Amino acid sequence: MVEANPALAQKQPFKAVVEKDKTYFEKGGDKALIELVAATHTGMTEDEFEASTKEFFSGAQYPGKNVPLKQIRYQPQLELLNYLRANGFKTFIVTGGTIELVRAISQDFYGIPKDQVVGTSFKYKFDDAKNTVLREPALDHFNDKEGKPVGIQLHIGQRPVFACGNEGGAGDLAMLRYSSGSKYPSFQLIVNHNDSIREYNYQEKDNLSLNTAAKYKYHVVSMKDDWKKVFADK
Repeated sequence: MVEANPALAQKQPFKAVVEKDKTYFEKGGDKALIELVAATHTGMTEDEFEASTKEFFSGAQYPGKNVPLKQIRYQPQLELLNYLRANGFKTFIVTGGTIELVRAISQDFYGIPKDQVVGTSFKYKFDDAKNTVLREPALDHFNDKEGKPVGIQLHIGQRPVFACGNEGGAGDLAMLRYSSGSKYPSFQLIVNHNDSIREYNYQEKDNLSLNTAAKYKYHVVSMKDDWKKVFADK
């Protein structure tokens, strides 16, 4: 976008991205990140956005590892999804990422159809003249932390009996708590990203996710100790 309109380089949040100014986003928190996503993901038709996501994922390389994004899928997670589906479960992705971006890869990457993705969404409007849906630069639902149970209720309409989340940012705790309130037997799982060699180590400073897991007896998987293999081959 900056290449097409150089003046954007002097305007936030583009300026922070161009100058690799991480402090701008650290200070701005979720608000600054949503501002960036809104600036780059809206103001176009849904068809245009879908085409741009396919173009992005077809050539994007994962920073630092220089492999296609598809090779950064967790092998144990793929095995878990296949195991659950083989035993009659319906699987969903519940993400803080934007719903349409994740829908672009959900089937190919995880075997999960587009209509089984719950994520952050922007406001849309129908353009009758062009017979298309337009994405507007206004947030409709931020699907993270306490927003995840809300998103689940909105899209699925019932509590999950099995919920898996990540340690780091505490974004999945509300979803796990919501799942534990099911009237049926339920299972809550947290993946502890503590393998600095094969992946990353990004523990929370307050240890909130692991402390909460201990409090409510959630199951914790250590990436370092429990996963023989981290990433899928292809």
